[in-house]
Amino acid sequence: MEKGGLKQFLSPFLIHLLIADILLLGGRSQADDSRDLGHFKCTNRQDKISESTTEQASESVEITPKQTTTDDEPSIVVFQRRVDGSVDFYLNWTNYKNGFGKLDHEFWLGNDKLYYLTNQGNYQLRIDMVNKDGAPYYAKYGLFRINDESKKYKLSELGNYSGTADIEGGDSGGHALSNHRNCSFSTFNKDNDESGSTHCAVERHGAWWYKSCATSNLNGDYMAADDNESSIHWYDLPGGLYNIKYTEMKIRPV
Repeated sequence: MEKGGLKQFLSPFLIHLLIADILLLGGRSQADDSRDLGHFKCTNRQDKISESTTEQASESVEITPKQTTTDDEPSIVVFQRRVDGSVDFYLNWTNYKNGFGKLDHEFWLGNDKLYYLTNQGNYQLRIDMVNKDGAPYYAKYGLFRINDESKKYKLSELGNYSGTADIEGGDSGGHALSNHRNCSFSTFNKDNDESGSTHCAVERHGAWWYKSCATSNLNGDYMAADDNESSIHWYDLPGGLYNIKYTEMKIRPV
């Protein structure tokens, strides 16, 4: 089989298996979620799902509206969600590598899995946010891809921006995230940012593709004081950039 044909077959099939595995973890304890997310393998899953076809994999799990696995529309995978601060996001490199949290509530899917998914083909990114006053906004990017761990999960590709998450007259092009393009991922125990004097993950109390330091920080401190730079924030978000109350990051194949 030609390289292109193999990729065309593997991409939707293995992604369906990944989604099935993710959804099957729902409802377990936080400790179980962290363990299972960390040990996910994109291999034979005969113990959990039907084998061989995308249709069987899709029918073997309960599908949620935001994680669709039908043939009618591309699959959507949520990889980050913040709701109420019940899950601690100020965690180390291994936690972010493997994933943590509760898949039906607050969680980070895991950088290894995010790398795998975004390198199966071209993926769009959508970020939904609710600001501190309860108003919803969104940001969309036409392409999203990260590198593997050996390259520090660098945000290697980010496409054109569209959406409502920039105030009128603010920086164009979704500057809040595009400013972090080509930046490596950092946690409090892995300082990969571009600041020579500041450990951004520590200063911003989170983990992100910090530059020096951040125009966005969606894994920041949910409980931070008002207008604190360590809070969950998004530069030029209408109604105030700090203390965002809800975020959800998701990808879908182009």
